[in-house]
Amino acid sequence: MQPVRLGLAGTGFISHIHWMCYRALPGIYAEPPARVVFDTVYTSHPNEADRFEFARALPHETISSTCTGVDMLDVCTPNAAHRPLVEAAVVVHVYLTNSPVEKGDVLVVISNSGRNAVPVEMAMEGKKMGLHVIAVTNVAHSKGTPSRHPSGKRLFEVADLVLDTCGEPGDALVSIEGSSAKAGPGSTIAGAVLVNSMMVEVMELLAKRGVTPGILHSSNNDDKAGALENARVASDFVRKFSERQVRMQLRTREGLAD
Repeated sequence: MQPVRLGLAGTGFISHIHWMCYRALPGIYAEPPARVVFDTVYTSHPNEADRFEFARALPHETISSTCTGVDMLDVCTPNAAHRPLVEAAVVVHVYLTNSPVEKGDVLVVISNSGRNAVPVEMAMEGKKMGLHVIAVTNVAHSKGTPSRHPSGKRLFEVADLVLDTCGEPGDALVSIEGSSAKAGPGSTIAGAVLVNSMMVEVMELLAKRGVTPGILHSSNNDDKAGALENARVASDFVRKFSERQVRMQLRTREGLAD
């Protein structure tokens, strides 16, 4: 069995108890039991690696960019710190490191408020991986609210390109008699227009460069020629996707060997 590489968030009493338990299970966890310990107090983290006998210690703000070499994250911080730490780890492990994205790809991150931790983290990590990050967000709303990301950044501040939905703060547009809340989110319409316009523009640019984009025909027209073209496009996509998956698996194996 491949030893589990552990990441530990927090350096207090509970962290030490958990660490002692991991040390008592030889063969299950990699030696030393944890590759990295994340501390919520930046000034104390340099000495924590030696104290825990871990490979390294880092501030909690770096958790998403460094836990890619970790199989399990044990969060032992105060309850208020659990959510941002776990969200950051999930973003990297589930969405980015387990997706066959490659340097030069485009990552579209959609968040109307642009203030929450996950979309900001996704954009920041995407840029670190060499992706071109496009944000679809309400800049006015975002500027009027504080970020929930540890960095203090909002989505429009970290993206390479920003598509502004230009809606009202709170998104809803229609007042309802008898209710203090509005209904009818404007971002639904604006977001669809922006994203589809962007895709059409990309297709036109590709065509001008002599590249035929893979566009699917409607499956409701009973068009045999269109059906054959759809099959060709799908087959080409599956081939390219499979090639990317192979390259991703090779990168994962190289990471396990670190």
